[in-house]
Amino acid sequence: MALVKTQALSRALLFVFCSIVAHSAAAQSTTSPSAGSTLAGSSQTFSWNAGSSNAQQWWFRVGTAAGERNIFDSGRISNAGQRSINVGNLPTDGRTVHVSLHYKLPSGAWREVRSTYNAASSGGSSGGSTPSTGGGNGTPSITSPSAGSTFGGSSQGITWNDGSLNVGQWWVRAGSASGERDLYDSGRITNAGQRSITLTGLPTDGRTIHVSLYHRPASGSWTEQRFTFRASSNGGSSGGNTAPPPPTTGGSTEPSFASPSANATLSGSSQQFSWNAGSVNVSQWWFRVGSSAGTSNFFDSGRITNGSQRSITATNLPTDGRTLHVGLHYRPSSGNWKEIRYTVRASSSGGSSSGGNDSSGGNDSGNDNSGSSNNPPALNLNNVRWLHTDVSDWAVTARMPSVTVSSRNGQVCLNYDKANSWPSRNLFGADLVGNAWVFIWNASESVWYGATWEWLRPGQTCKNASAVDGNHIKQNPYSASSGWEPSSGETLYFMVSGLARNGTRNVNERTRPVKVIWP
Repeated sequence: MALVKTQALSRALLFVFCSIVAHSAAAQSTTSPSAGSTLAGSSQTFSWNAGSSNAQQWWFRVGTAAGERNIFDSGRISNAGQRSINVGNLPTDGRTVHVSLHYKLPSGAWREVRSTYNAASSGGSSGGSTPSTGGGNGTPSITSPSAGSTFGGSSQGITWNDGSLNVGQWWVRAGSASGERDLYDSGRITNAGQRSITLTGLPTDGRTIHVSLYHRPASGSWTEQRFTFRASSNGGSSGGNTAPPPPTTGGSTEPSFASPSANATLSGSSQQFSWNAGSVNVSQWWFRVGSSAGTSNFFDSGRITNGSQRSITATNLPTDGRTLHVGLHYRPSSGNWKEIRYTVRASSSGGSSSGGNDSSGGNDSGNDNSGSSNNPPALNLNNVRWLHTDVSDWAVTARMPSVTVSSRNGQVCLNYDKANSWPSRNLFGADLVGNAWVFIWNASESVWYGATWEWLRPGQTCKNASAVDGNHIKQNPYSASSGWEPSSGETLYFMVSGLARNGTRNVNERTRPVKVIWP
């Protein structure tokens, strides 16, 4: 059954999920159910055709909700001729399974088609919806506190078992909605023997808290178990350094958006938003833009402690005409976090991101490849020429709210939040966790180049600004002999990733690029 997502898709391509090959431990059989049919087991081979799209790359995801990838994520598939993929660790509890097939056109734009199926009902749950504690044989599960119970306060220890699996890594998240992590995110836990963690900065207003326990077998893909608990009701929201809670709306004296107006179309990939405080004595703000209500996958300001701030410029917004969901959180000087929400329309100046969680690189722009180094087009990771490893498909797990450059003789500070979280690897006699990236607009070739220019140690966020040059990039056309270094007023983008300059890897994770005008 063909699924058409946009008018452009209907003209350019018809994807058909045409056959599914069911696998079991005992035998192998071939079936061809249509969308909406029931899968045969915990392992499936999905196949598709390319229509007339001339697709250059593929990306295949399976999740418990539309656009999610908590069950399976293939990563970027660079073999354009590939037409099938085997997906393991599928649930077998009869739930709806959402399948997304992303494809990259020769223009560099990503498109997506979605289909749904019913999971097999052969028994057990492999993750996604909230399981009961105990988890059954072969499924890790939270053992304490019991699912549905009430937390003791703004901090809560949780413990789990491994379900008799040989687990290699863990990840724990807590959020205000299923699958979210706005309340707590442990980051990747590489200690396979760990069986407990303390969640901190939790709200204490009696709301439902959603906790996700991810596990990755020593050989296999990530799988998730979800649980719900009740927050303590012993006081106001504690907040910590976490995102504020979901909305509670107030009366006519509450803060409100001033510009742009609701449902207005934005002018480009950057947009200034302004608001007023009403009659509320606001002490803190938090501003977010996402692809659905309550998310922040496009922009997240972090906590704004200047209560008098009334505007902010959101950057790296998509320009494909989609609906953008804007949330303005505020905290009165005495009281709990509240939120107001509205929607606006993204600019239609070009390009389409593949949606959700940055599968296309996170920063979309039009296809205007004109401009000087002082006024280049917006960075689009799909169209970058990579002088080191192409990391555009790496997960965006790290936040980098800002990059500061004092002067050519000073430092570049890449203020990212995973400096003490990513595991280190020993290279050249030093423990290293990541690489600093710079993106340079080459006006003569009308293209962005991406290159690493420094190594980062655990906890390190600042490097000498003089290292942003050809002597450190060491790849043509920005090799040592090129003599390249940034000029005053030049527009650059900076990014941080896990180790990517050579063949050594620690995590396939990164930040979003941040725009900088060189001093």
